Amino acid sequence: MHDVTLPCLLNARARSNPADVFLEEVTGRKLTFAEVEHAALLWAEVFRQQGVNPGDTVLTMLPSTTEAVCAWLGLGWMRAIDVGVNVEFHGVFLRDLIADSGAGVMVAHHRYVPQILEAQNGADRRLHTLIVVDGPDDQIAAAAGDIKLLSAGDLLAKATAQQLPFPHHYDIACLIYTSGTTGRAKGVLIPWAQIHATCMGSMDMYERGDAYYSPFPMNHTSGRLPVLFMAYVGGRLVMRERFSAAEFWDDVRRFQCTTTSMPGTIAGMLYARPPQPDDRNNPLRFVSMIPLIPQLDAFRRRFGVEVRTMFNQTELSSPLVSNGTNLVDNRSCGRARSGYQIRLVDEHDEEVPTGETGEMIVRSDRPWELMAGYHGRPDATAEAWRNGWFHTGDLFTCDRDGNFYYVDRRKDSIRRRGENISSVELEAQVNAHPAVLESAAVGVPAELGEEEIKLVILPRPGSVIDPAELIAFLMSRIPRFMVPRYVEIVQELPRTPAMQRVQKVRLREMGVTPQTWDRTAATQPEAHPPRTTGS
Repeated sequence: MHDVTLPCLLNARARSNPADVFLEEVTGRKLTFAEVEHAALLWAEVFRQQGVNPGDTVLTMLPSTTEAVCAWLGLGWMRAIDVGVNVEFHGVFLRDLIADSGAGVMVAHHRYVPQILEAQNGADRRLHTLIVVDGPDDQIAAAAGDIKLLSAGDLLAKATAQQLPFPHHYDIACLIYTSGTTGRAKGVLIPWAQIHATCMGSMDMYERGDAYYSPFPMNHTSGRLPVLFMAYVGGRLVMRERFSAAEFWDDVRRFQCTTTSMPGTIAGMLYARPPQPDDRNNPLRFVSMIPLIPQLDAFRRRFGVEVRTMFNQTELSSPLVSNGTNLVDNRSCGRARSGYQIRLVDEHDEEVPTGETGEMIVRSDRPWELMAGYHGRPDATAEAWRNGWFHTGDLFTCDRDGNFYYVDRRKDSIRRRGENISSVELEAQVNAHPAVLESAAVGVPAELGEEEIKLVILPRPGSVIDPAELIAFLMSRIPRFMVPRYVEIVQELPRTPAMQRVQKVRLREMGVTPQTWDRTAATQPEAHPPRTTGS
């Protein structure tokens, strides 16, 4: 099974079609399959010279560029573990991640060096070497305490590429930290076989000559999986450092991109932009939309693209997929893939009846196709794998035809007065209000135990939201026990950089603030609900 690893796939492409462009940045840089392999082997030699051994962790804090892919491949050939770092991290977040990784060597773009050195100032650390990409000479020569700064350009220029044995399918391909939407981020150890299995869930849609548009970060699976997709089919990966709704369609047309991944939040952003006469004039054949948006049919008609969907987590390998673009409706995540066992269970791991809500737990028929554990967190690993099944923490229902429907994160479900409330279902009703662009429902502590419901609202530009009117709107659409007590209007929601998911853990930590409207207090004669305008 060694051929499921990316280094082996790249080697095969470098032999069969060496001159074909594999990686292309929107800035104009291009690398062929042969050039990527050569660059990766140079990186492998650089890492060897810096004392990196098989199984070592190495931090990479790089934008989504060809250099990030080549460094990852170099570590793969060394059978070392690439630990992608969120480029927006600084301070305590960056310090804690560096410490948690246990890495002694780090590769970073020069623009992130100041925040790395600041985070490491006075820290109890193992990090001793920082390899700087595209750094000016004066920065490389600057004093950095006992951290050694080296120029990546100088090291690569002096290195000699040597063919190395391929990593095994059970070797760890990378360590990806979870988004931390519901709690402290954990480092997920991802074997090459898991990445391979994830890709196989949707390879039937890709064709030779495809171009995949990837504005996703390399510290997330959304930025790494497309590399394998295009290596498998001999396609081209078009990379942008970060997603831009304003640049999306221009990029897709300019680089003739035929496919991309589209988180539901990003699909919603694109759909919310004013319609243009040339919306359908684009080369996209299909997109992987996860999750599907309520305006699915209108989205497909407007942009002339087919849509498929699936369910996945960093710890999994897409156990649920749709039947290509033959979608059941605009809510289902798909059906179970062959080779995976899936159950919906209660809090005691007992299976729930068909149609009832339960936590999804998963097993694979083949080894190494799910995560190998949480780095340095044996207790968390054991808890996630209790009773021999991986517990996703996500609540689903399943109909008699085997279609799975996402309900909520278990930790995002709100418990109020003896009722379990799905934040997803509540948000869907809130978002139906014409003045609401997006909402997040969270539980905040109640005076007498359990929780009260708080809505955090992002208004549509130029709109005015009256919390009392919004509550009246909801009361005609939802059961009384779901009616929120608190409403707060904000100008932005805290999000994860990769998938743009709302970080509800931060909203729960925020709790009730002086800006929060309270429905209970508003029933008093002197109370006047604020009216807030979207910017």
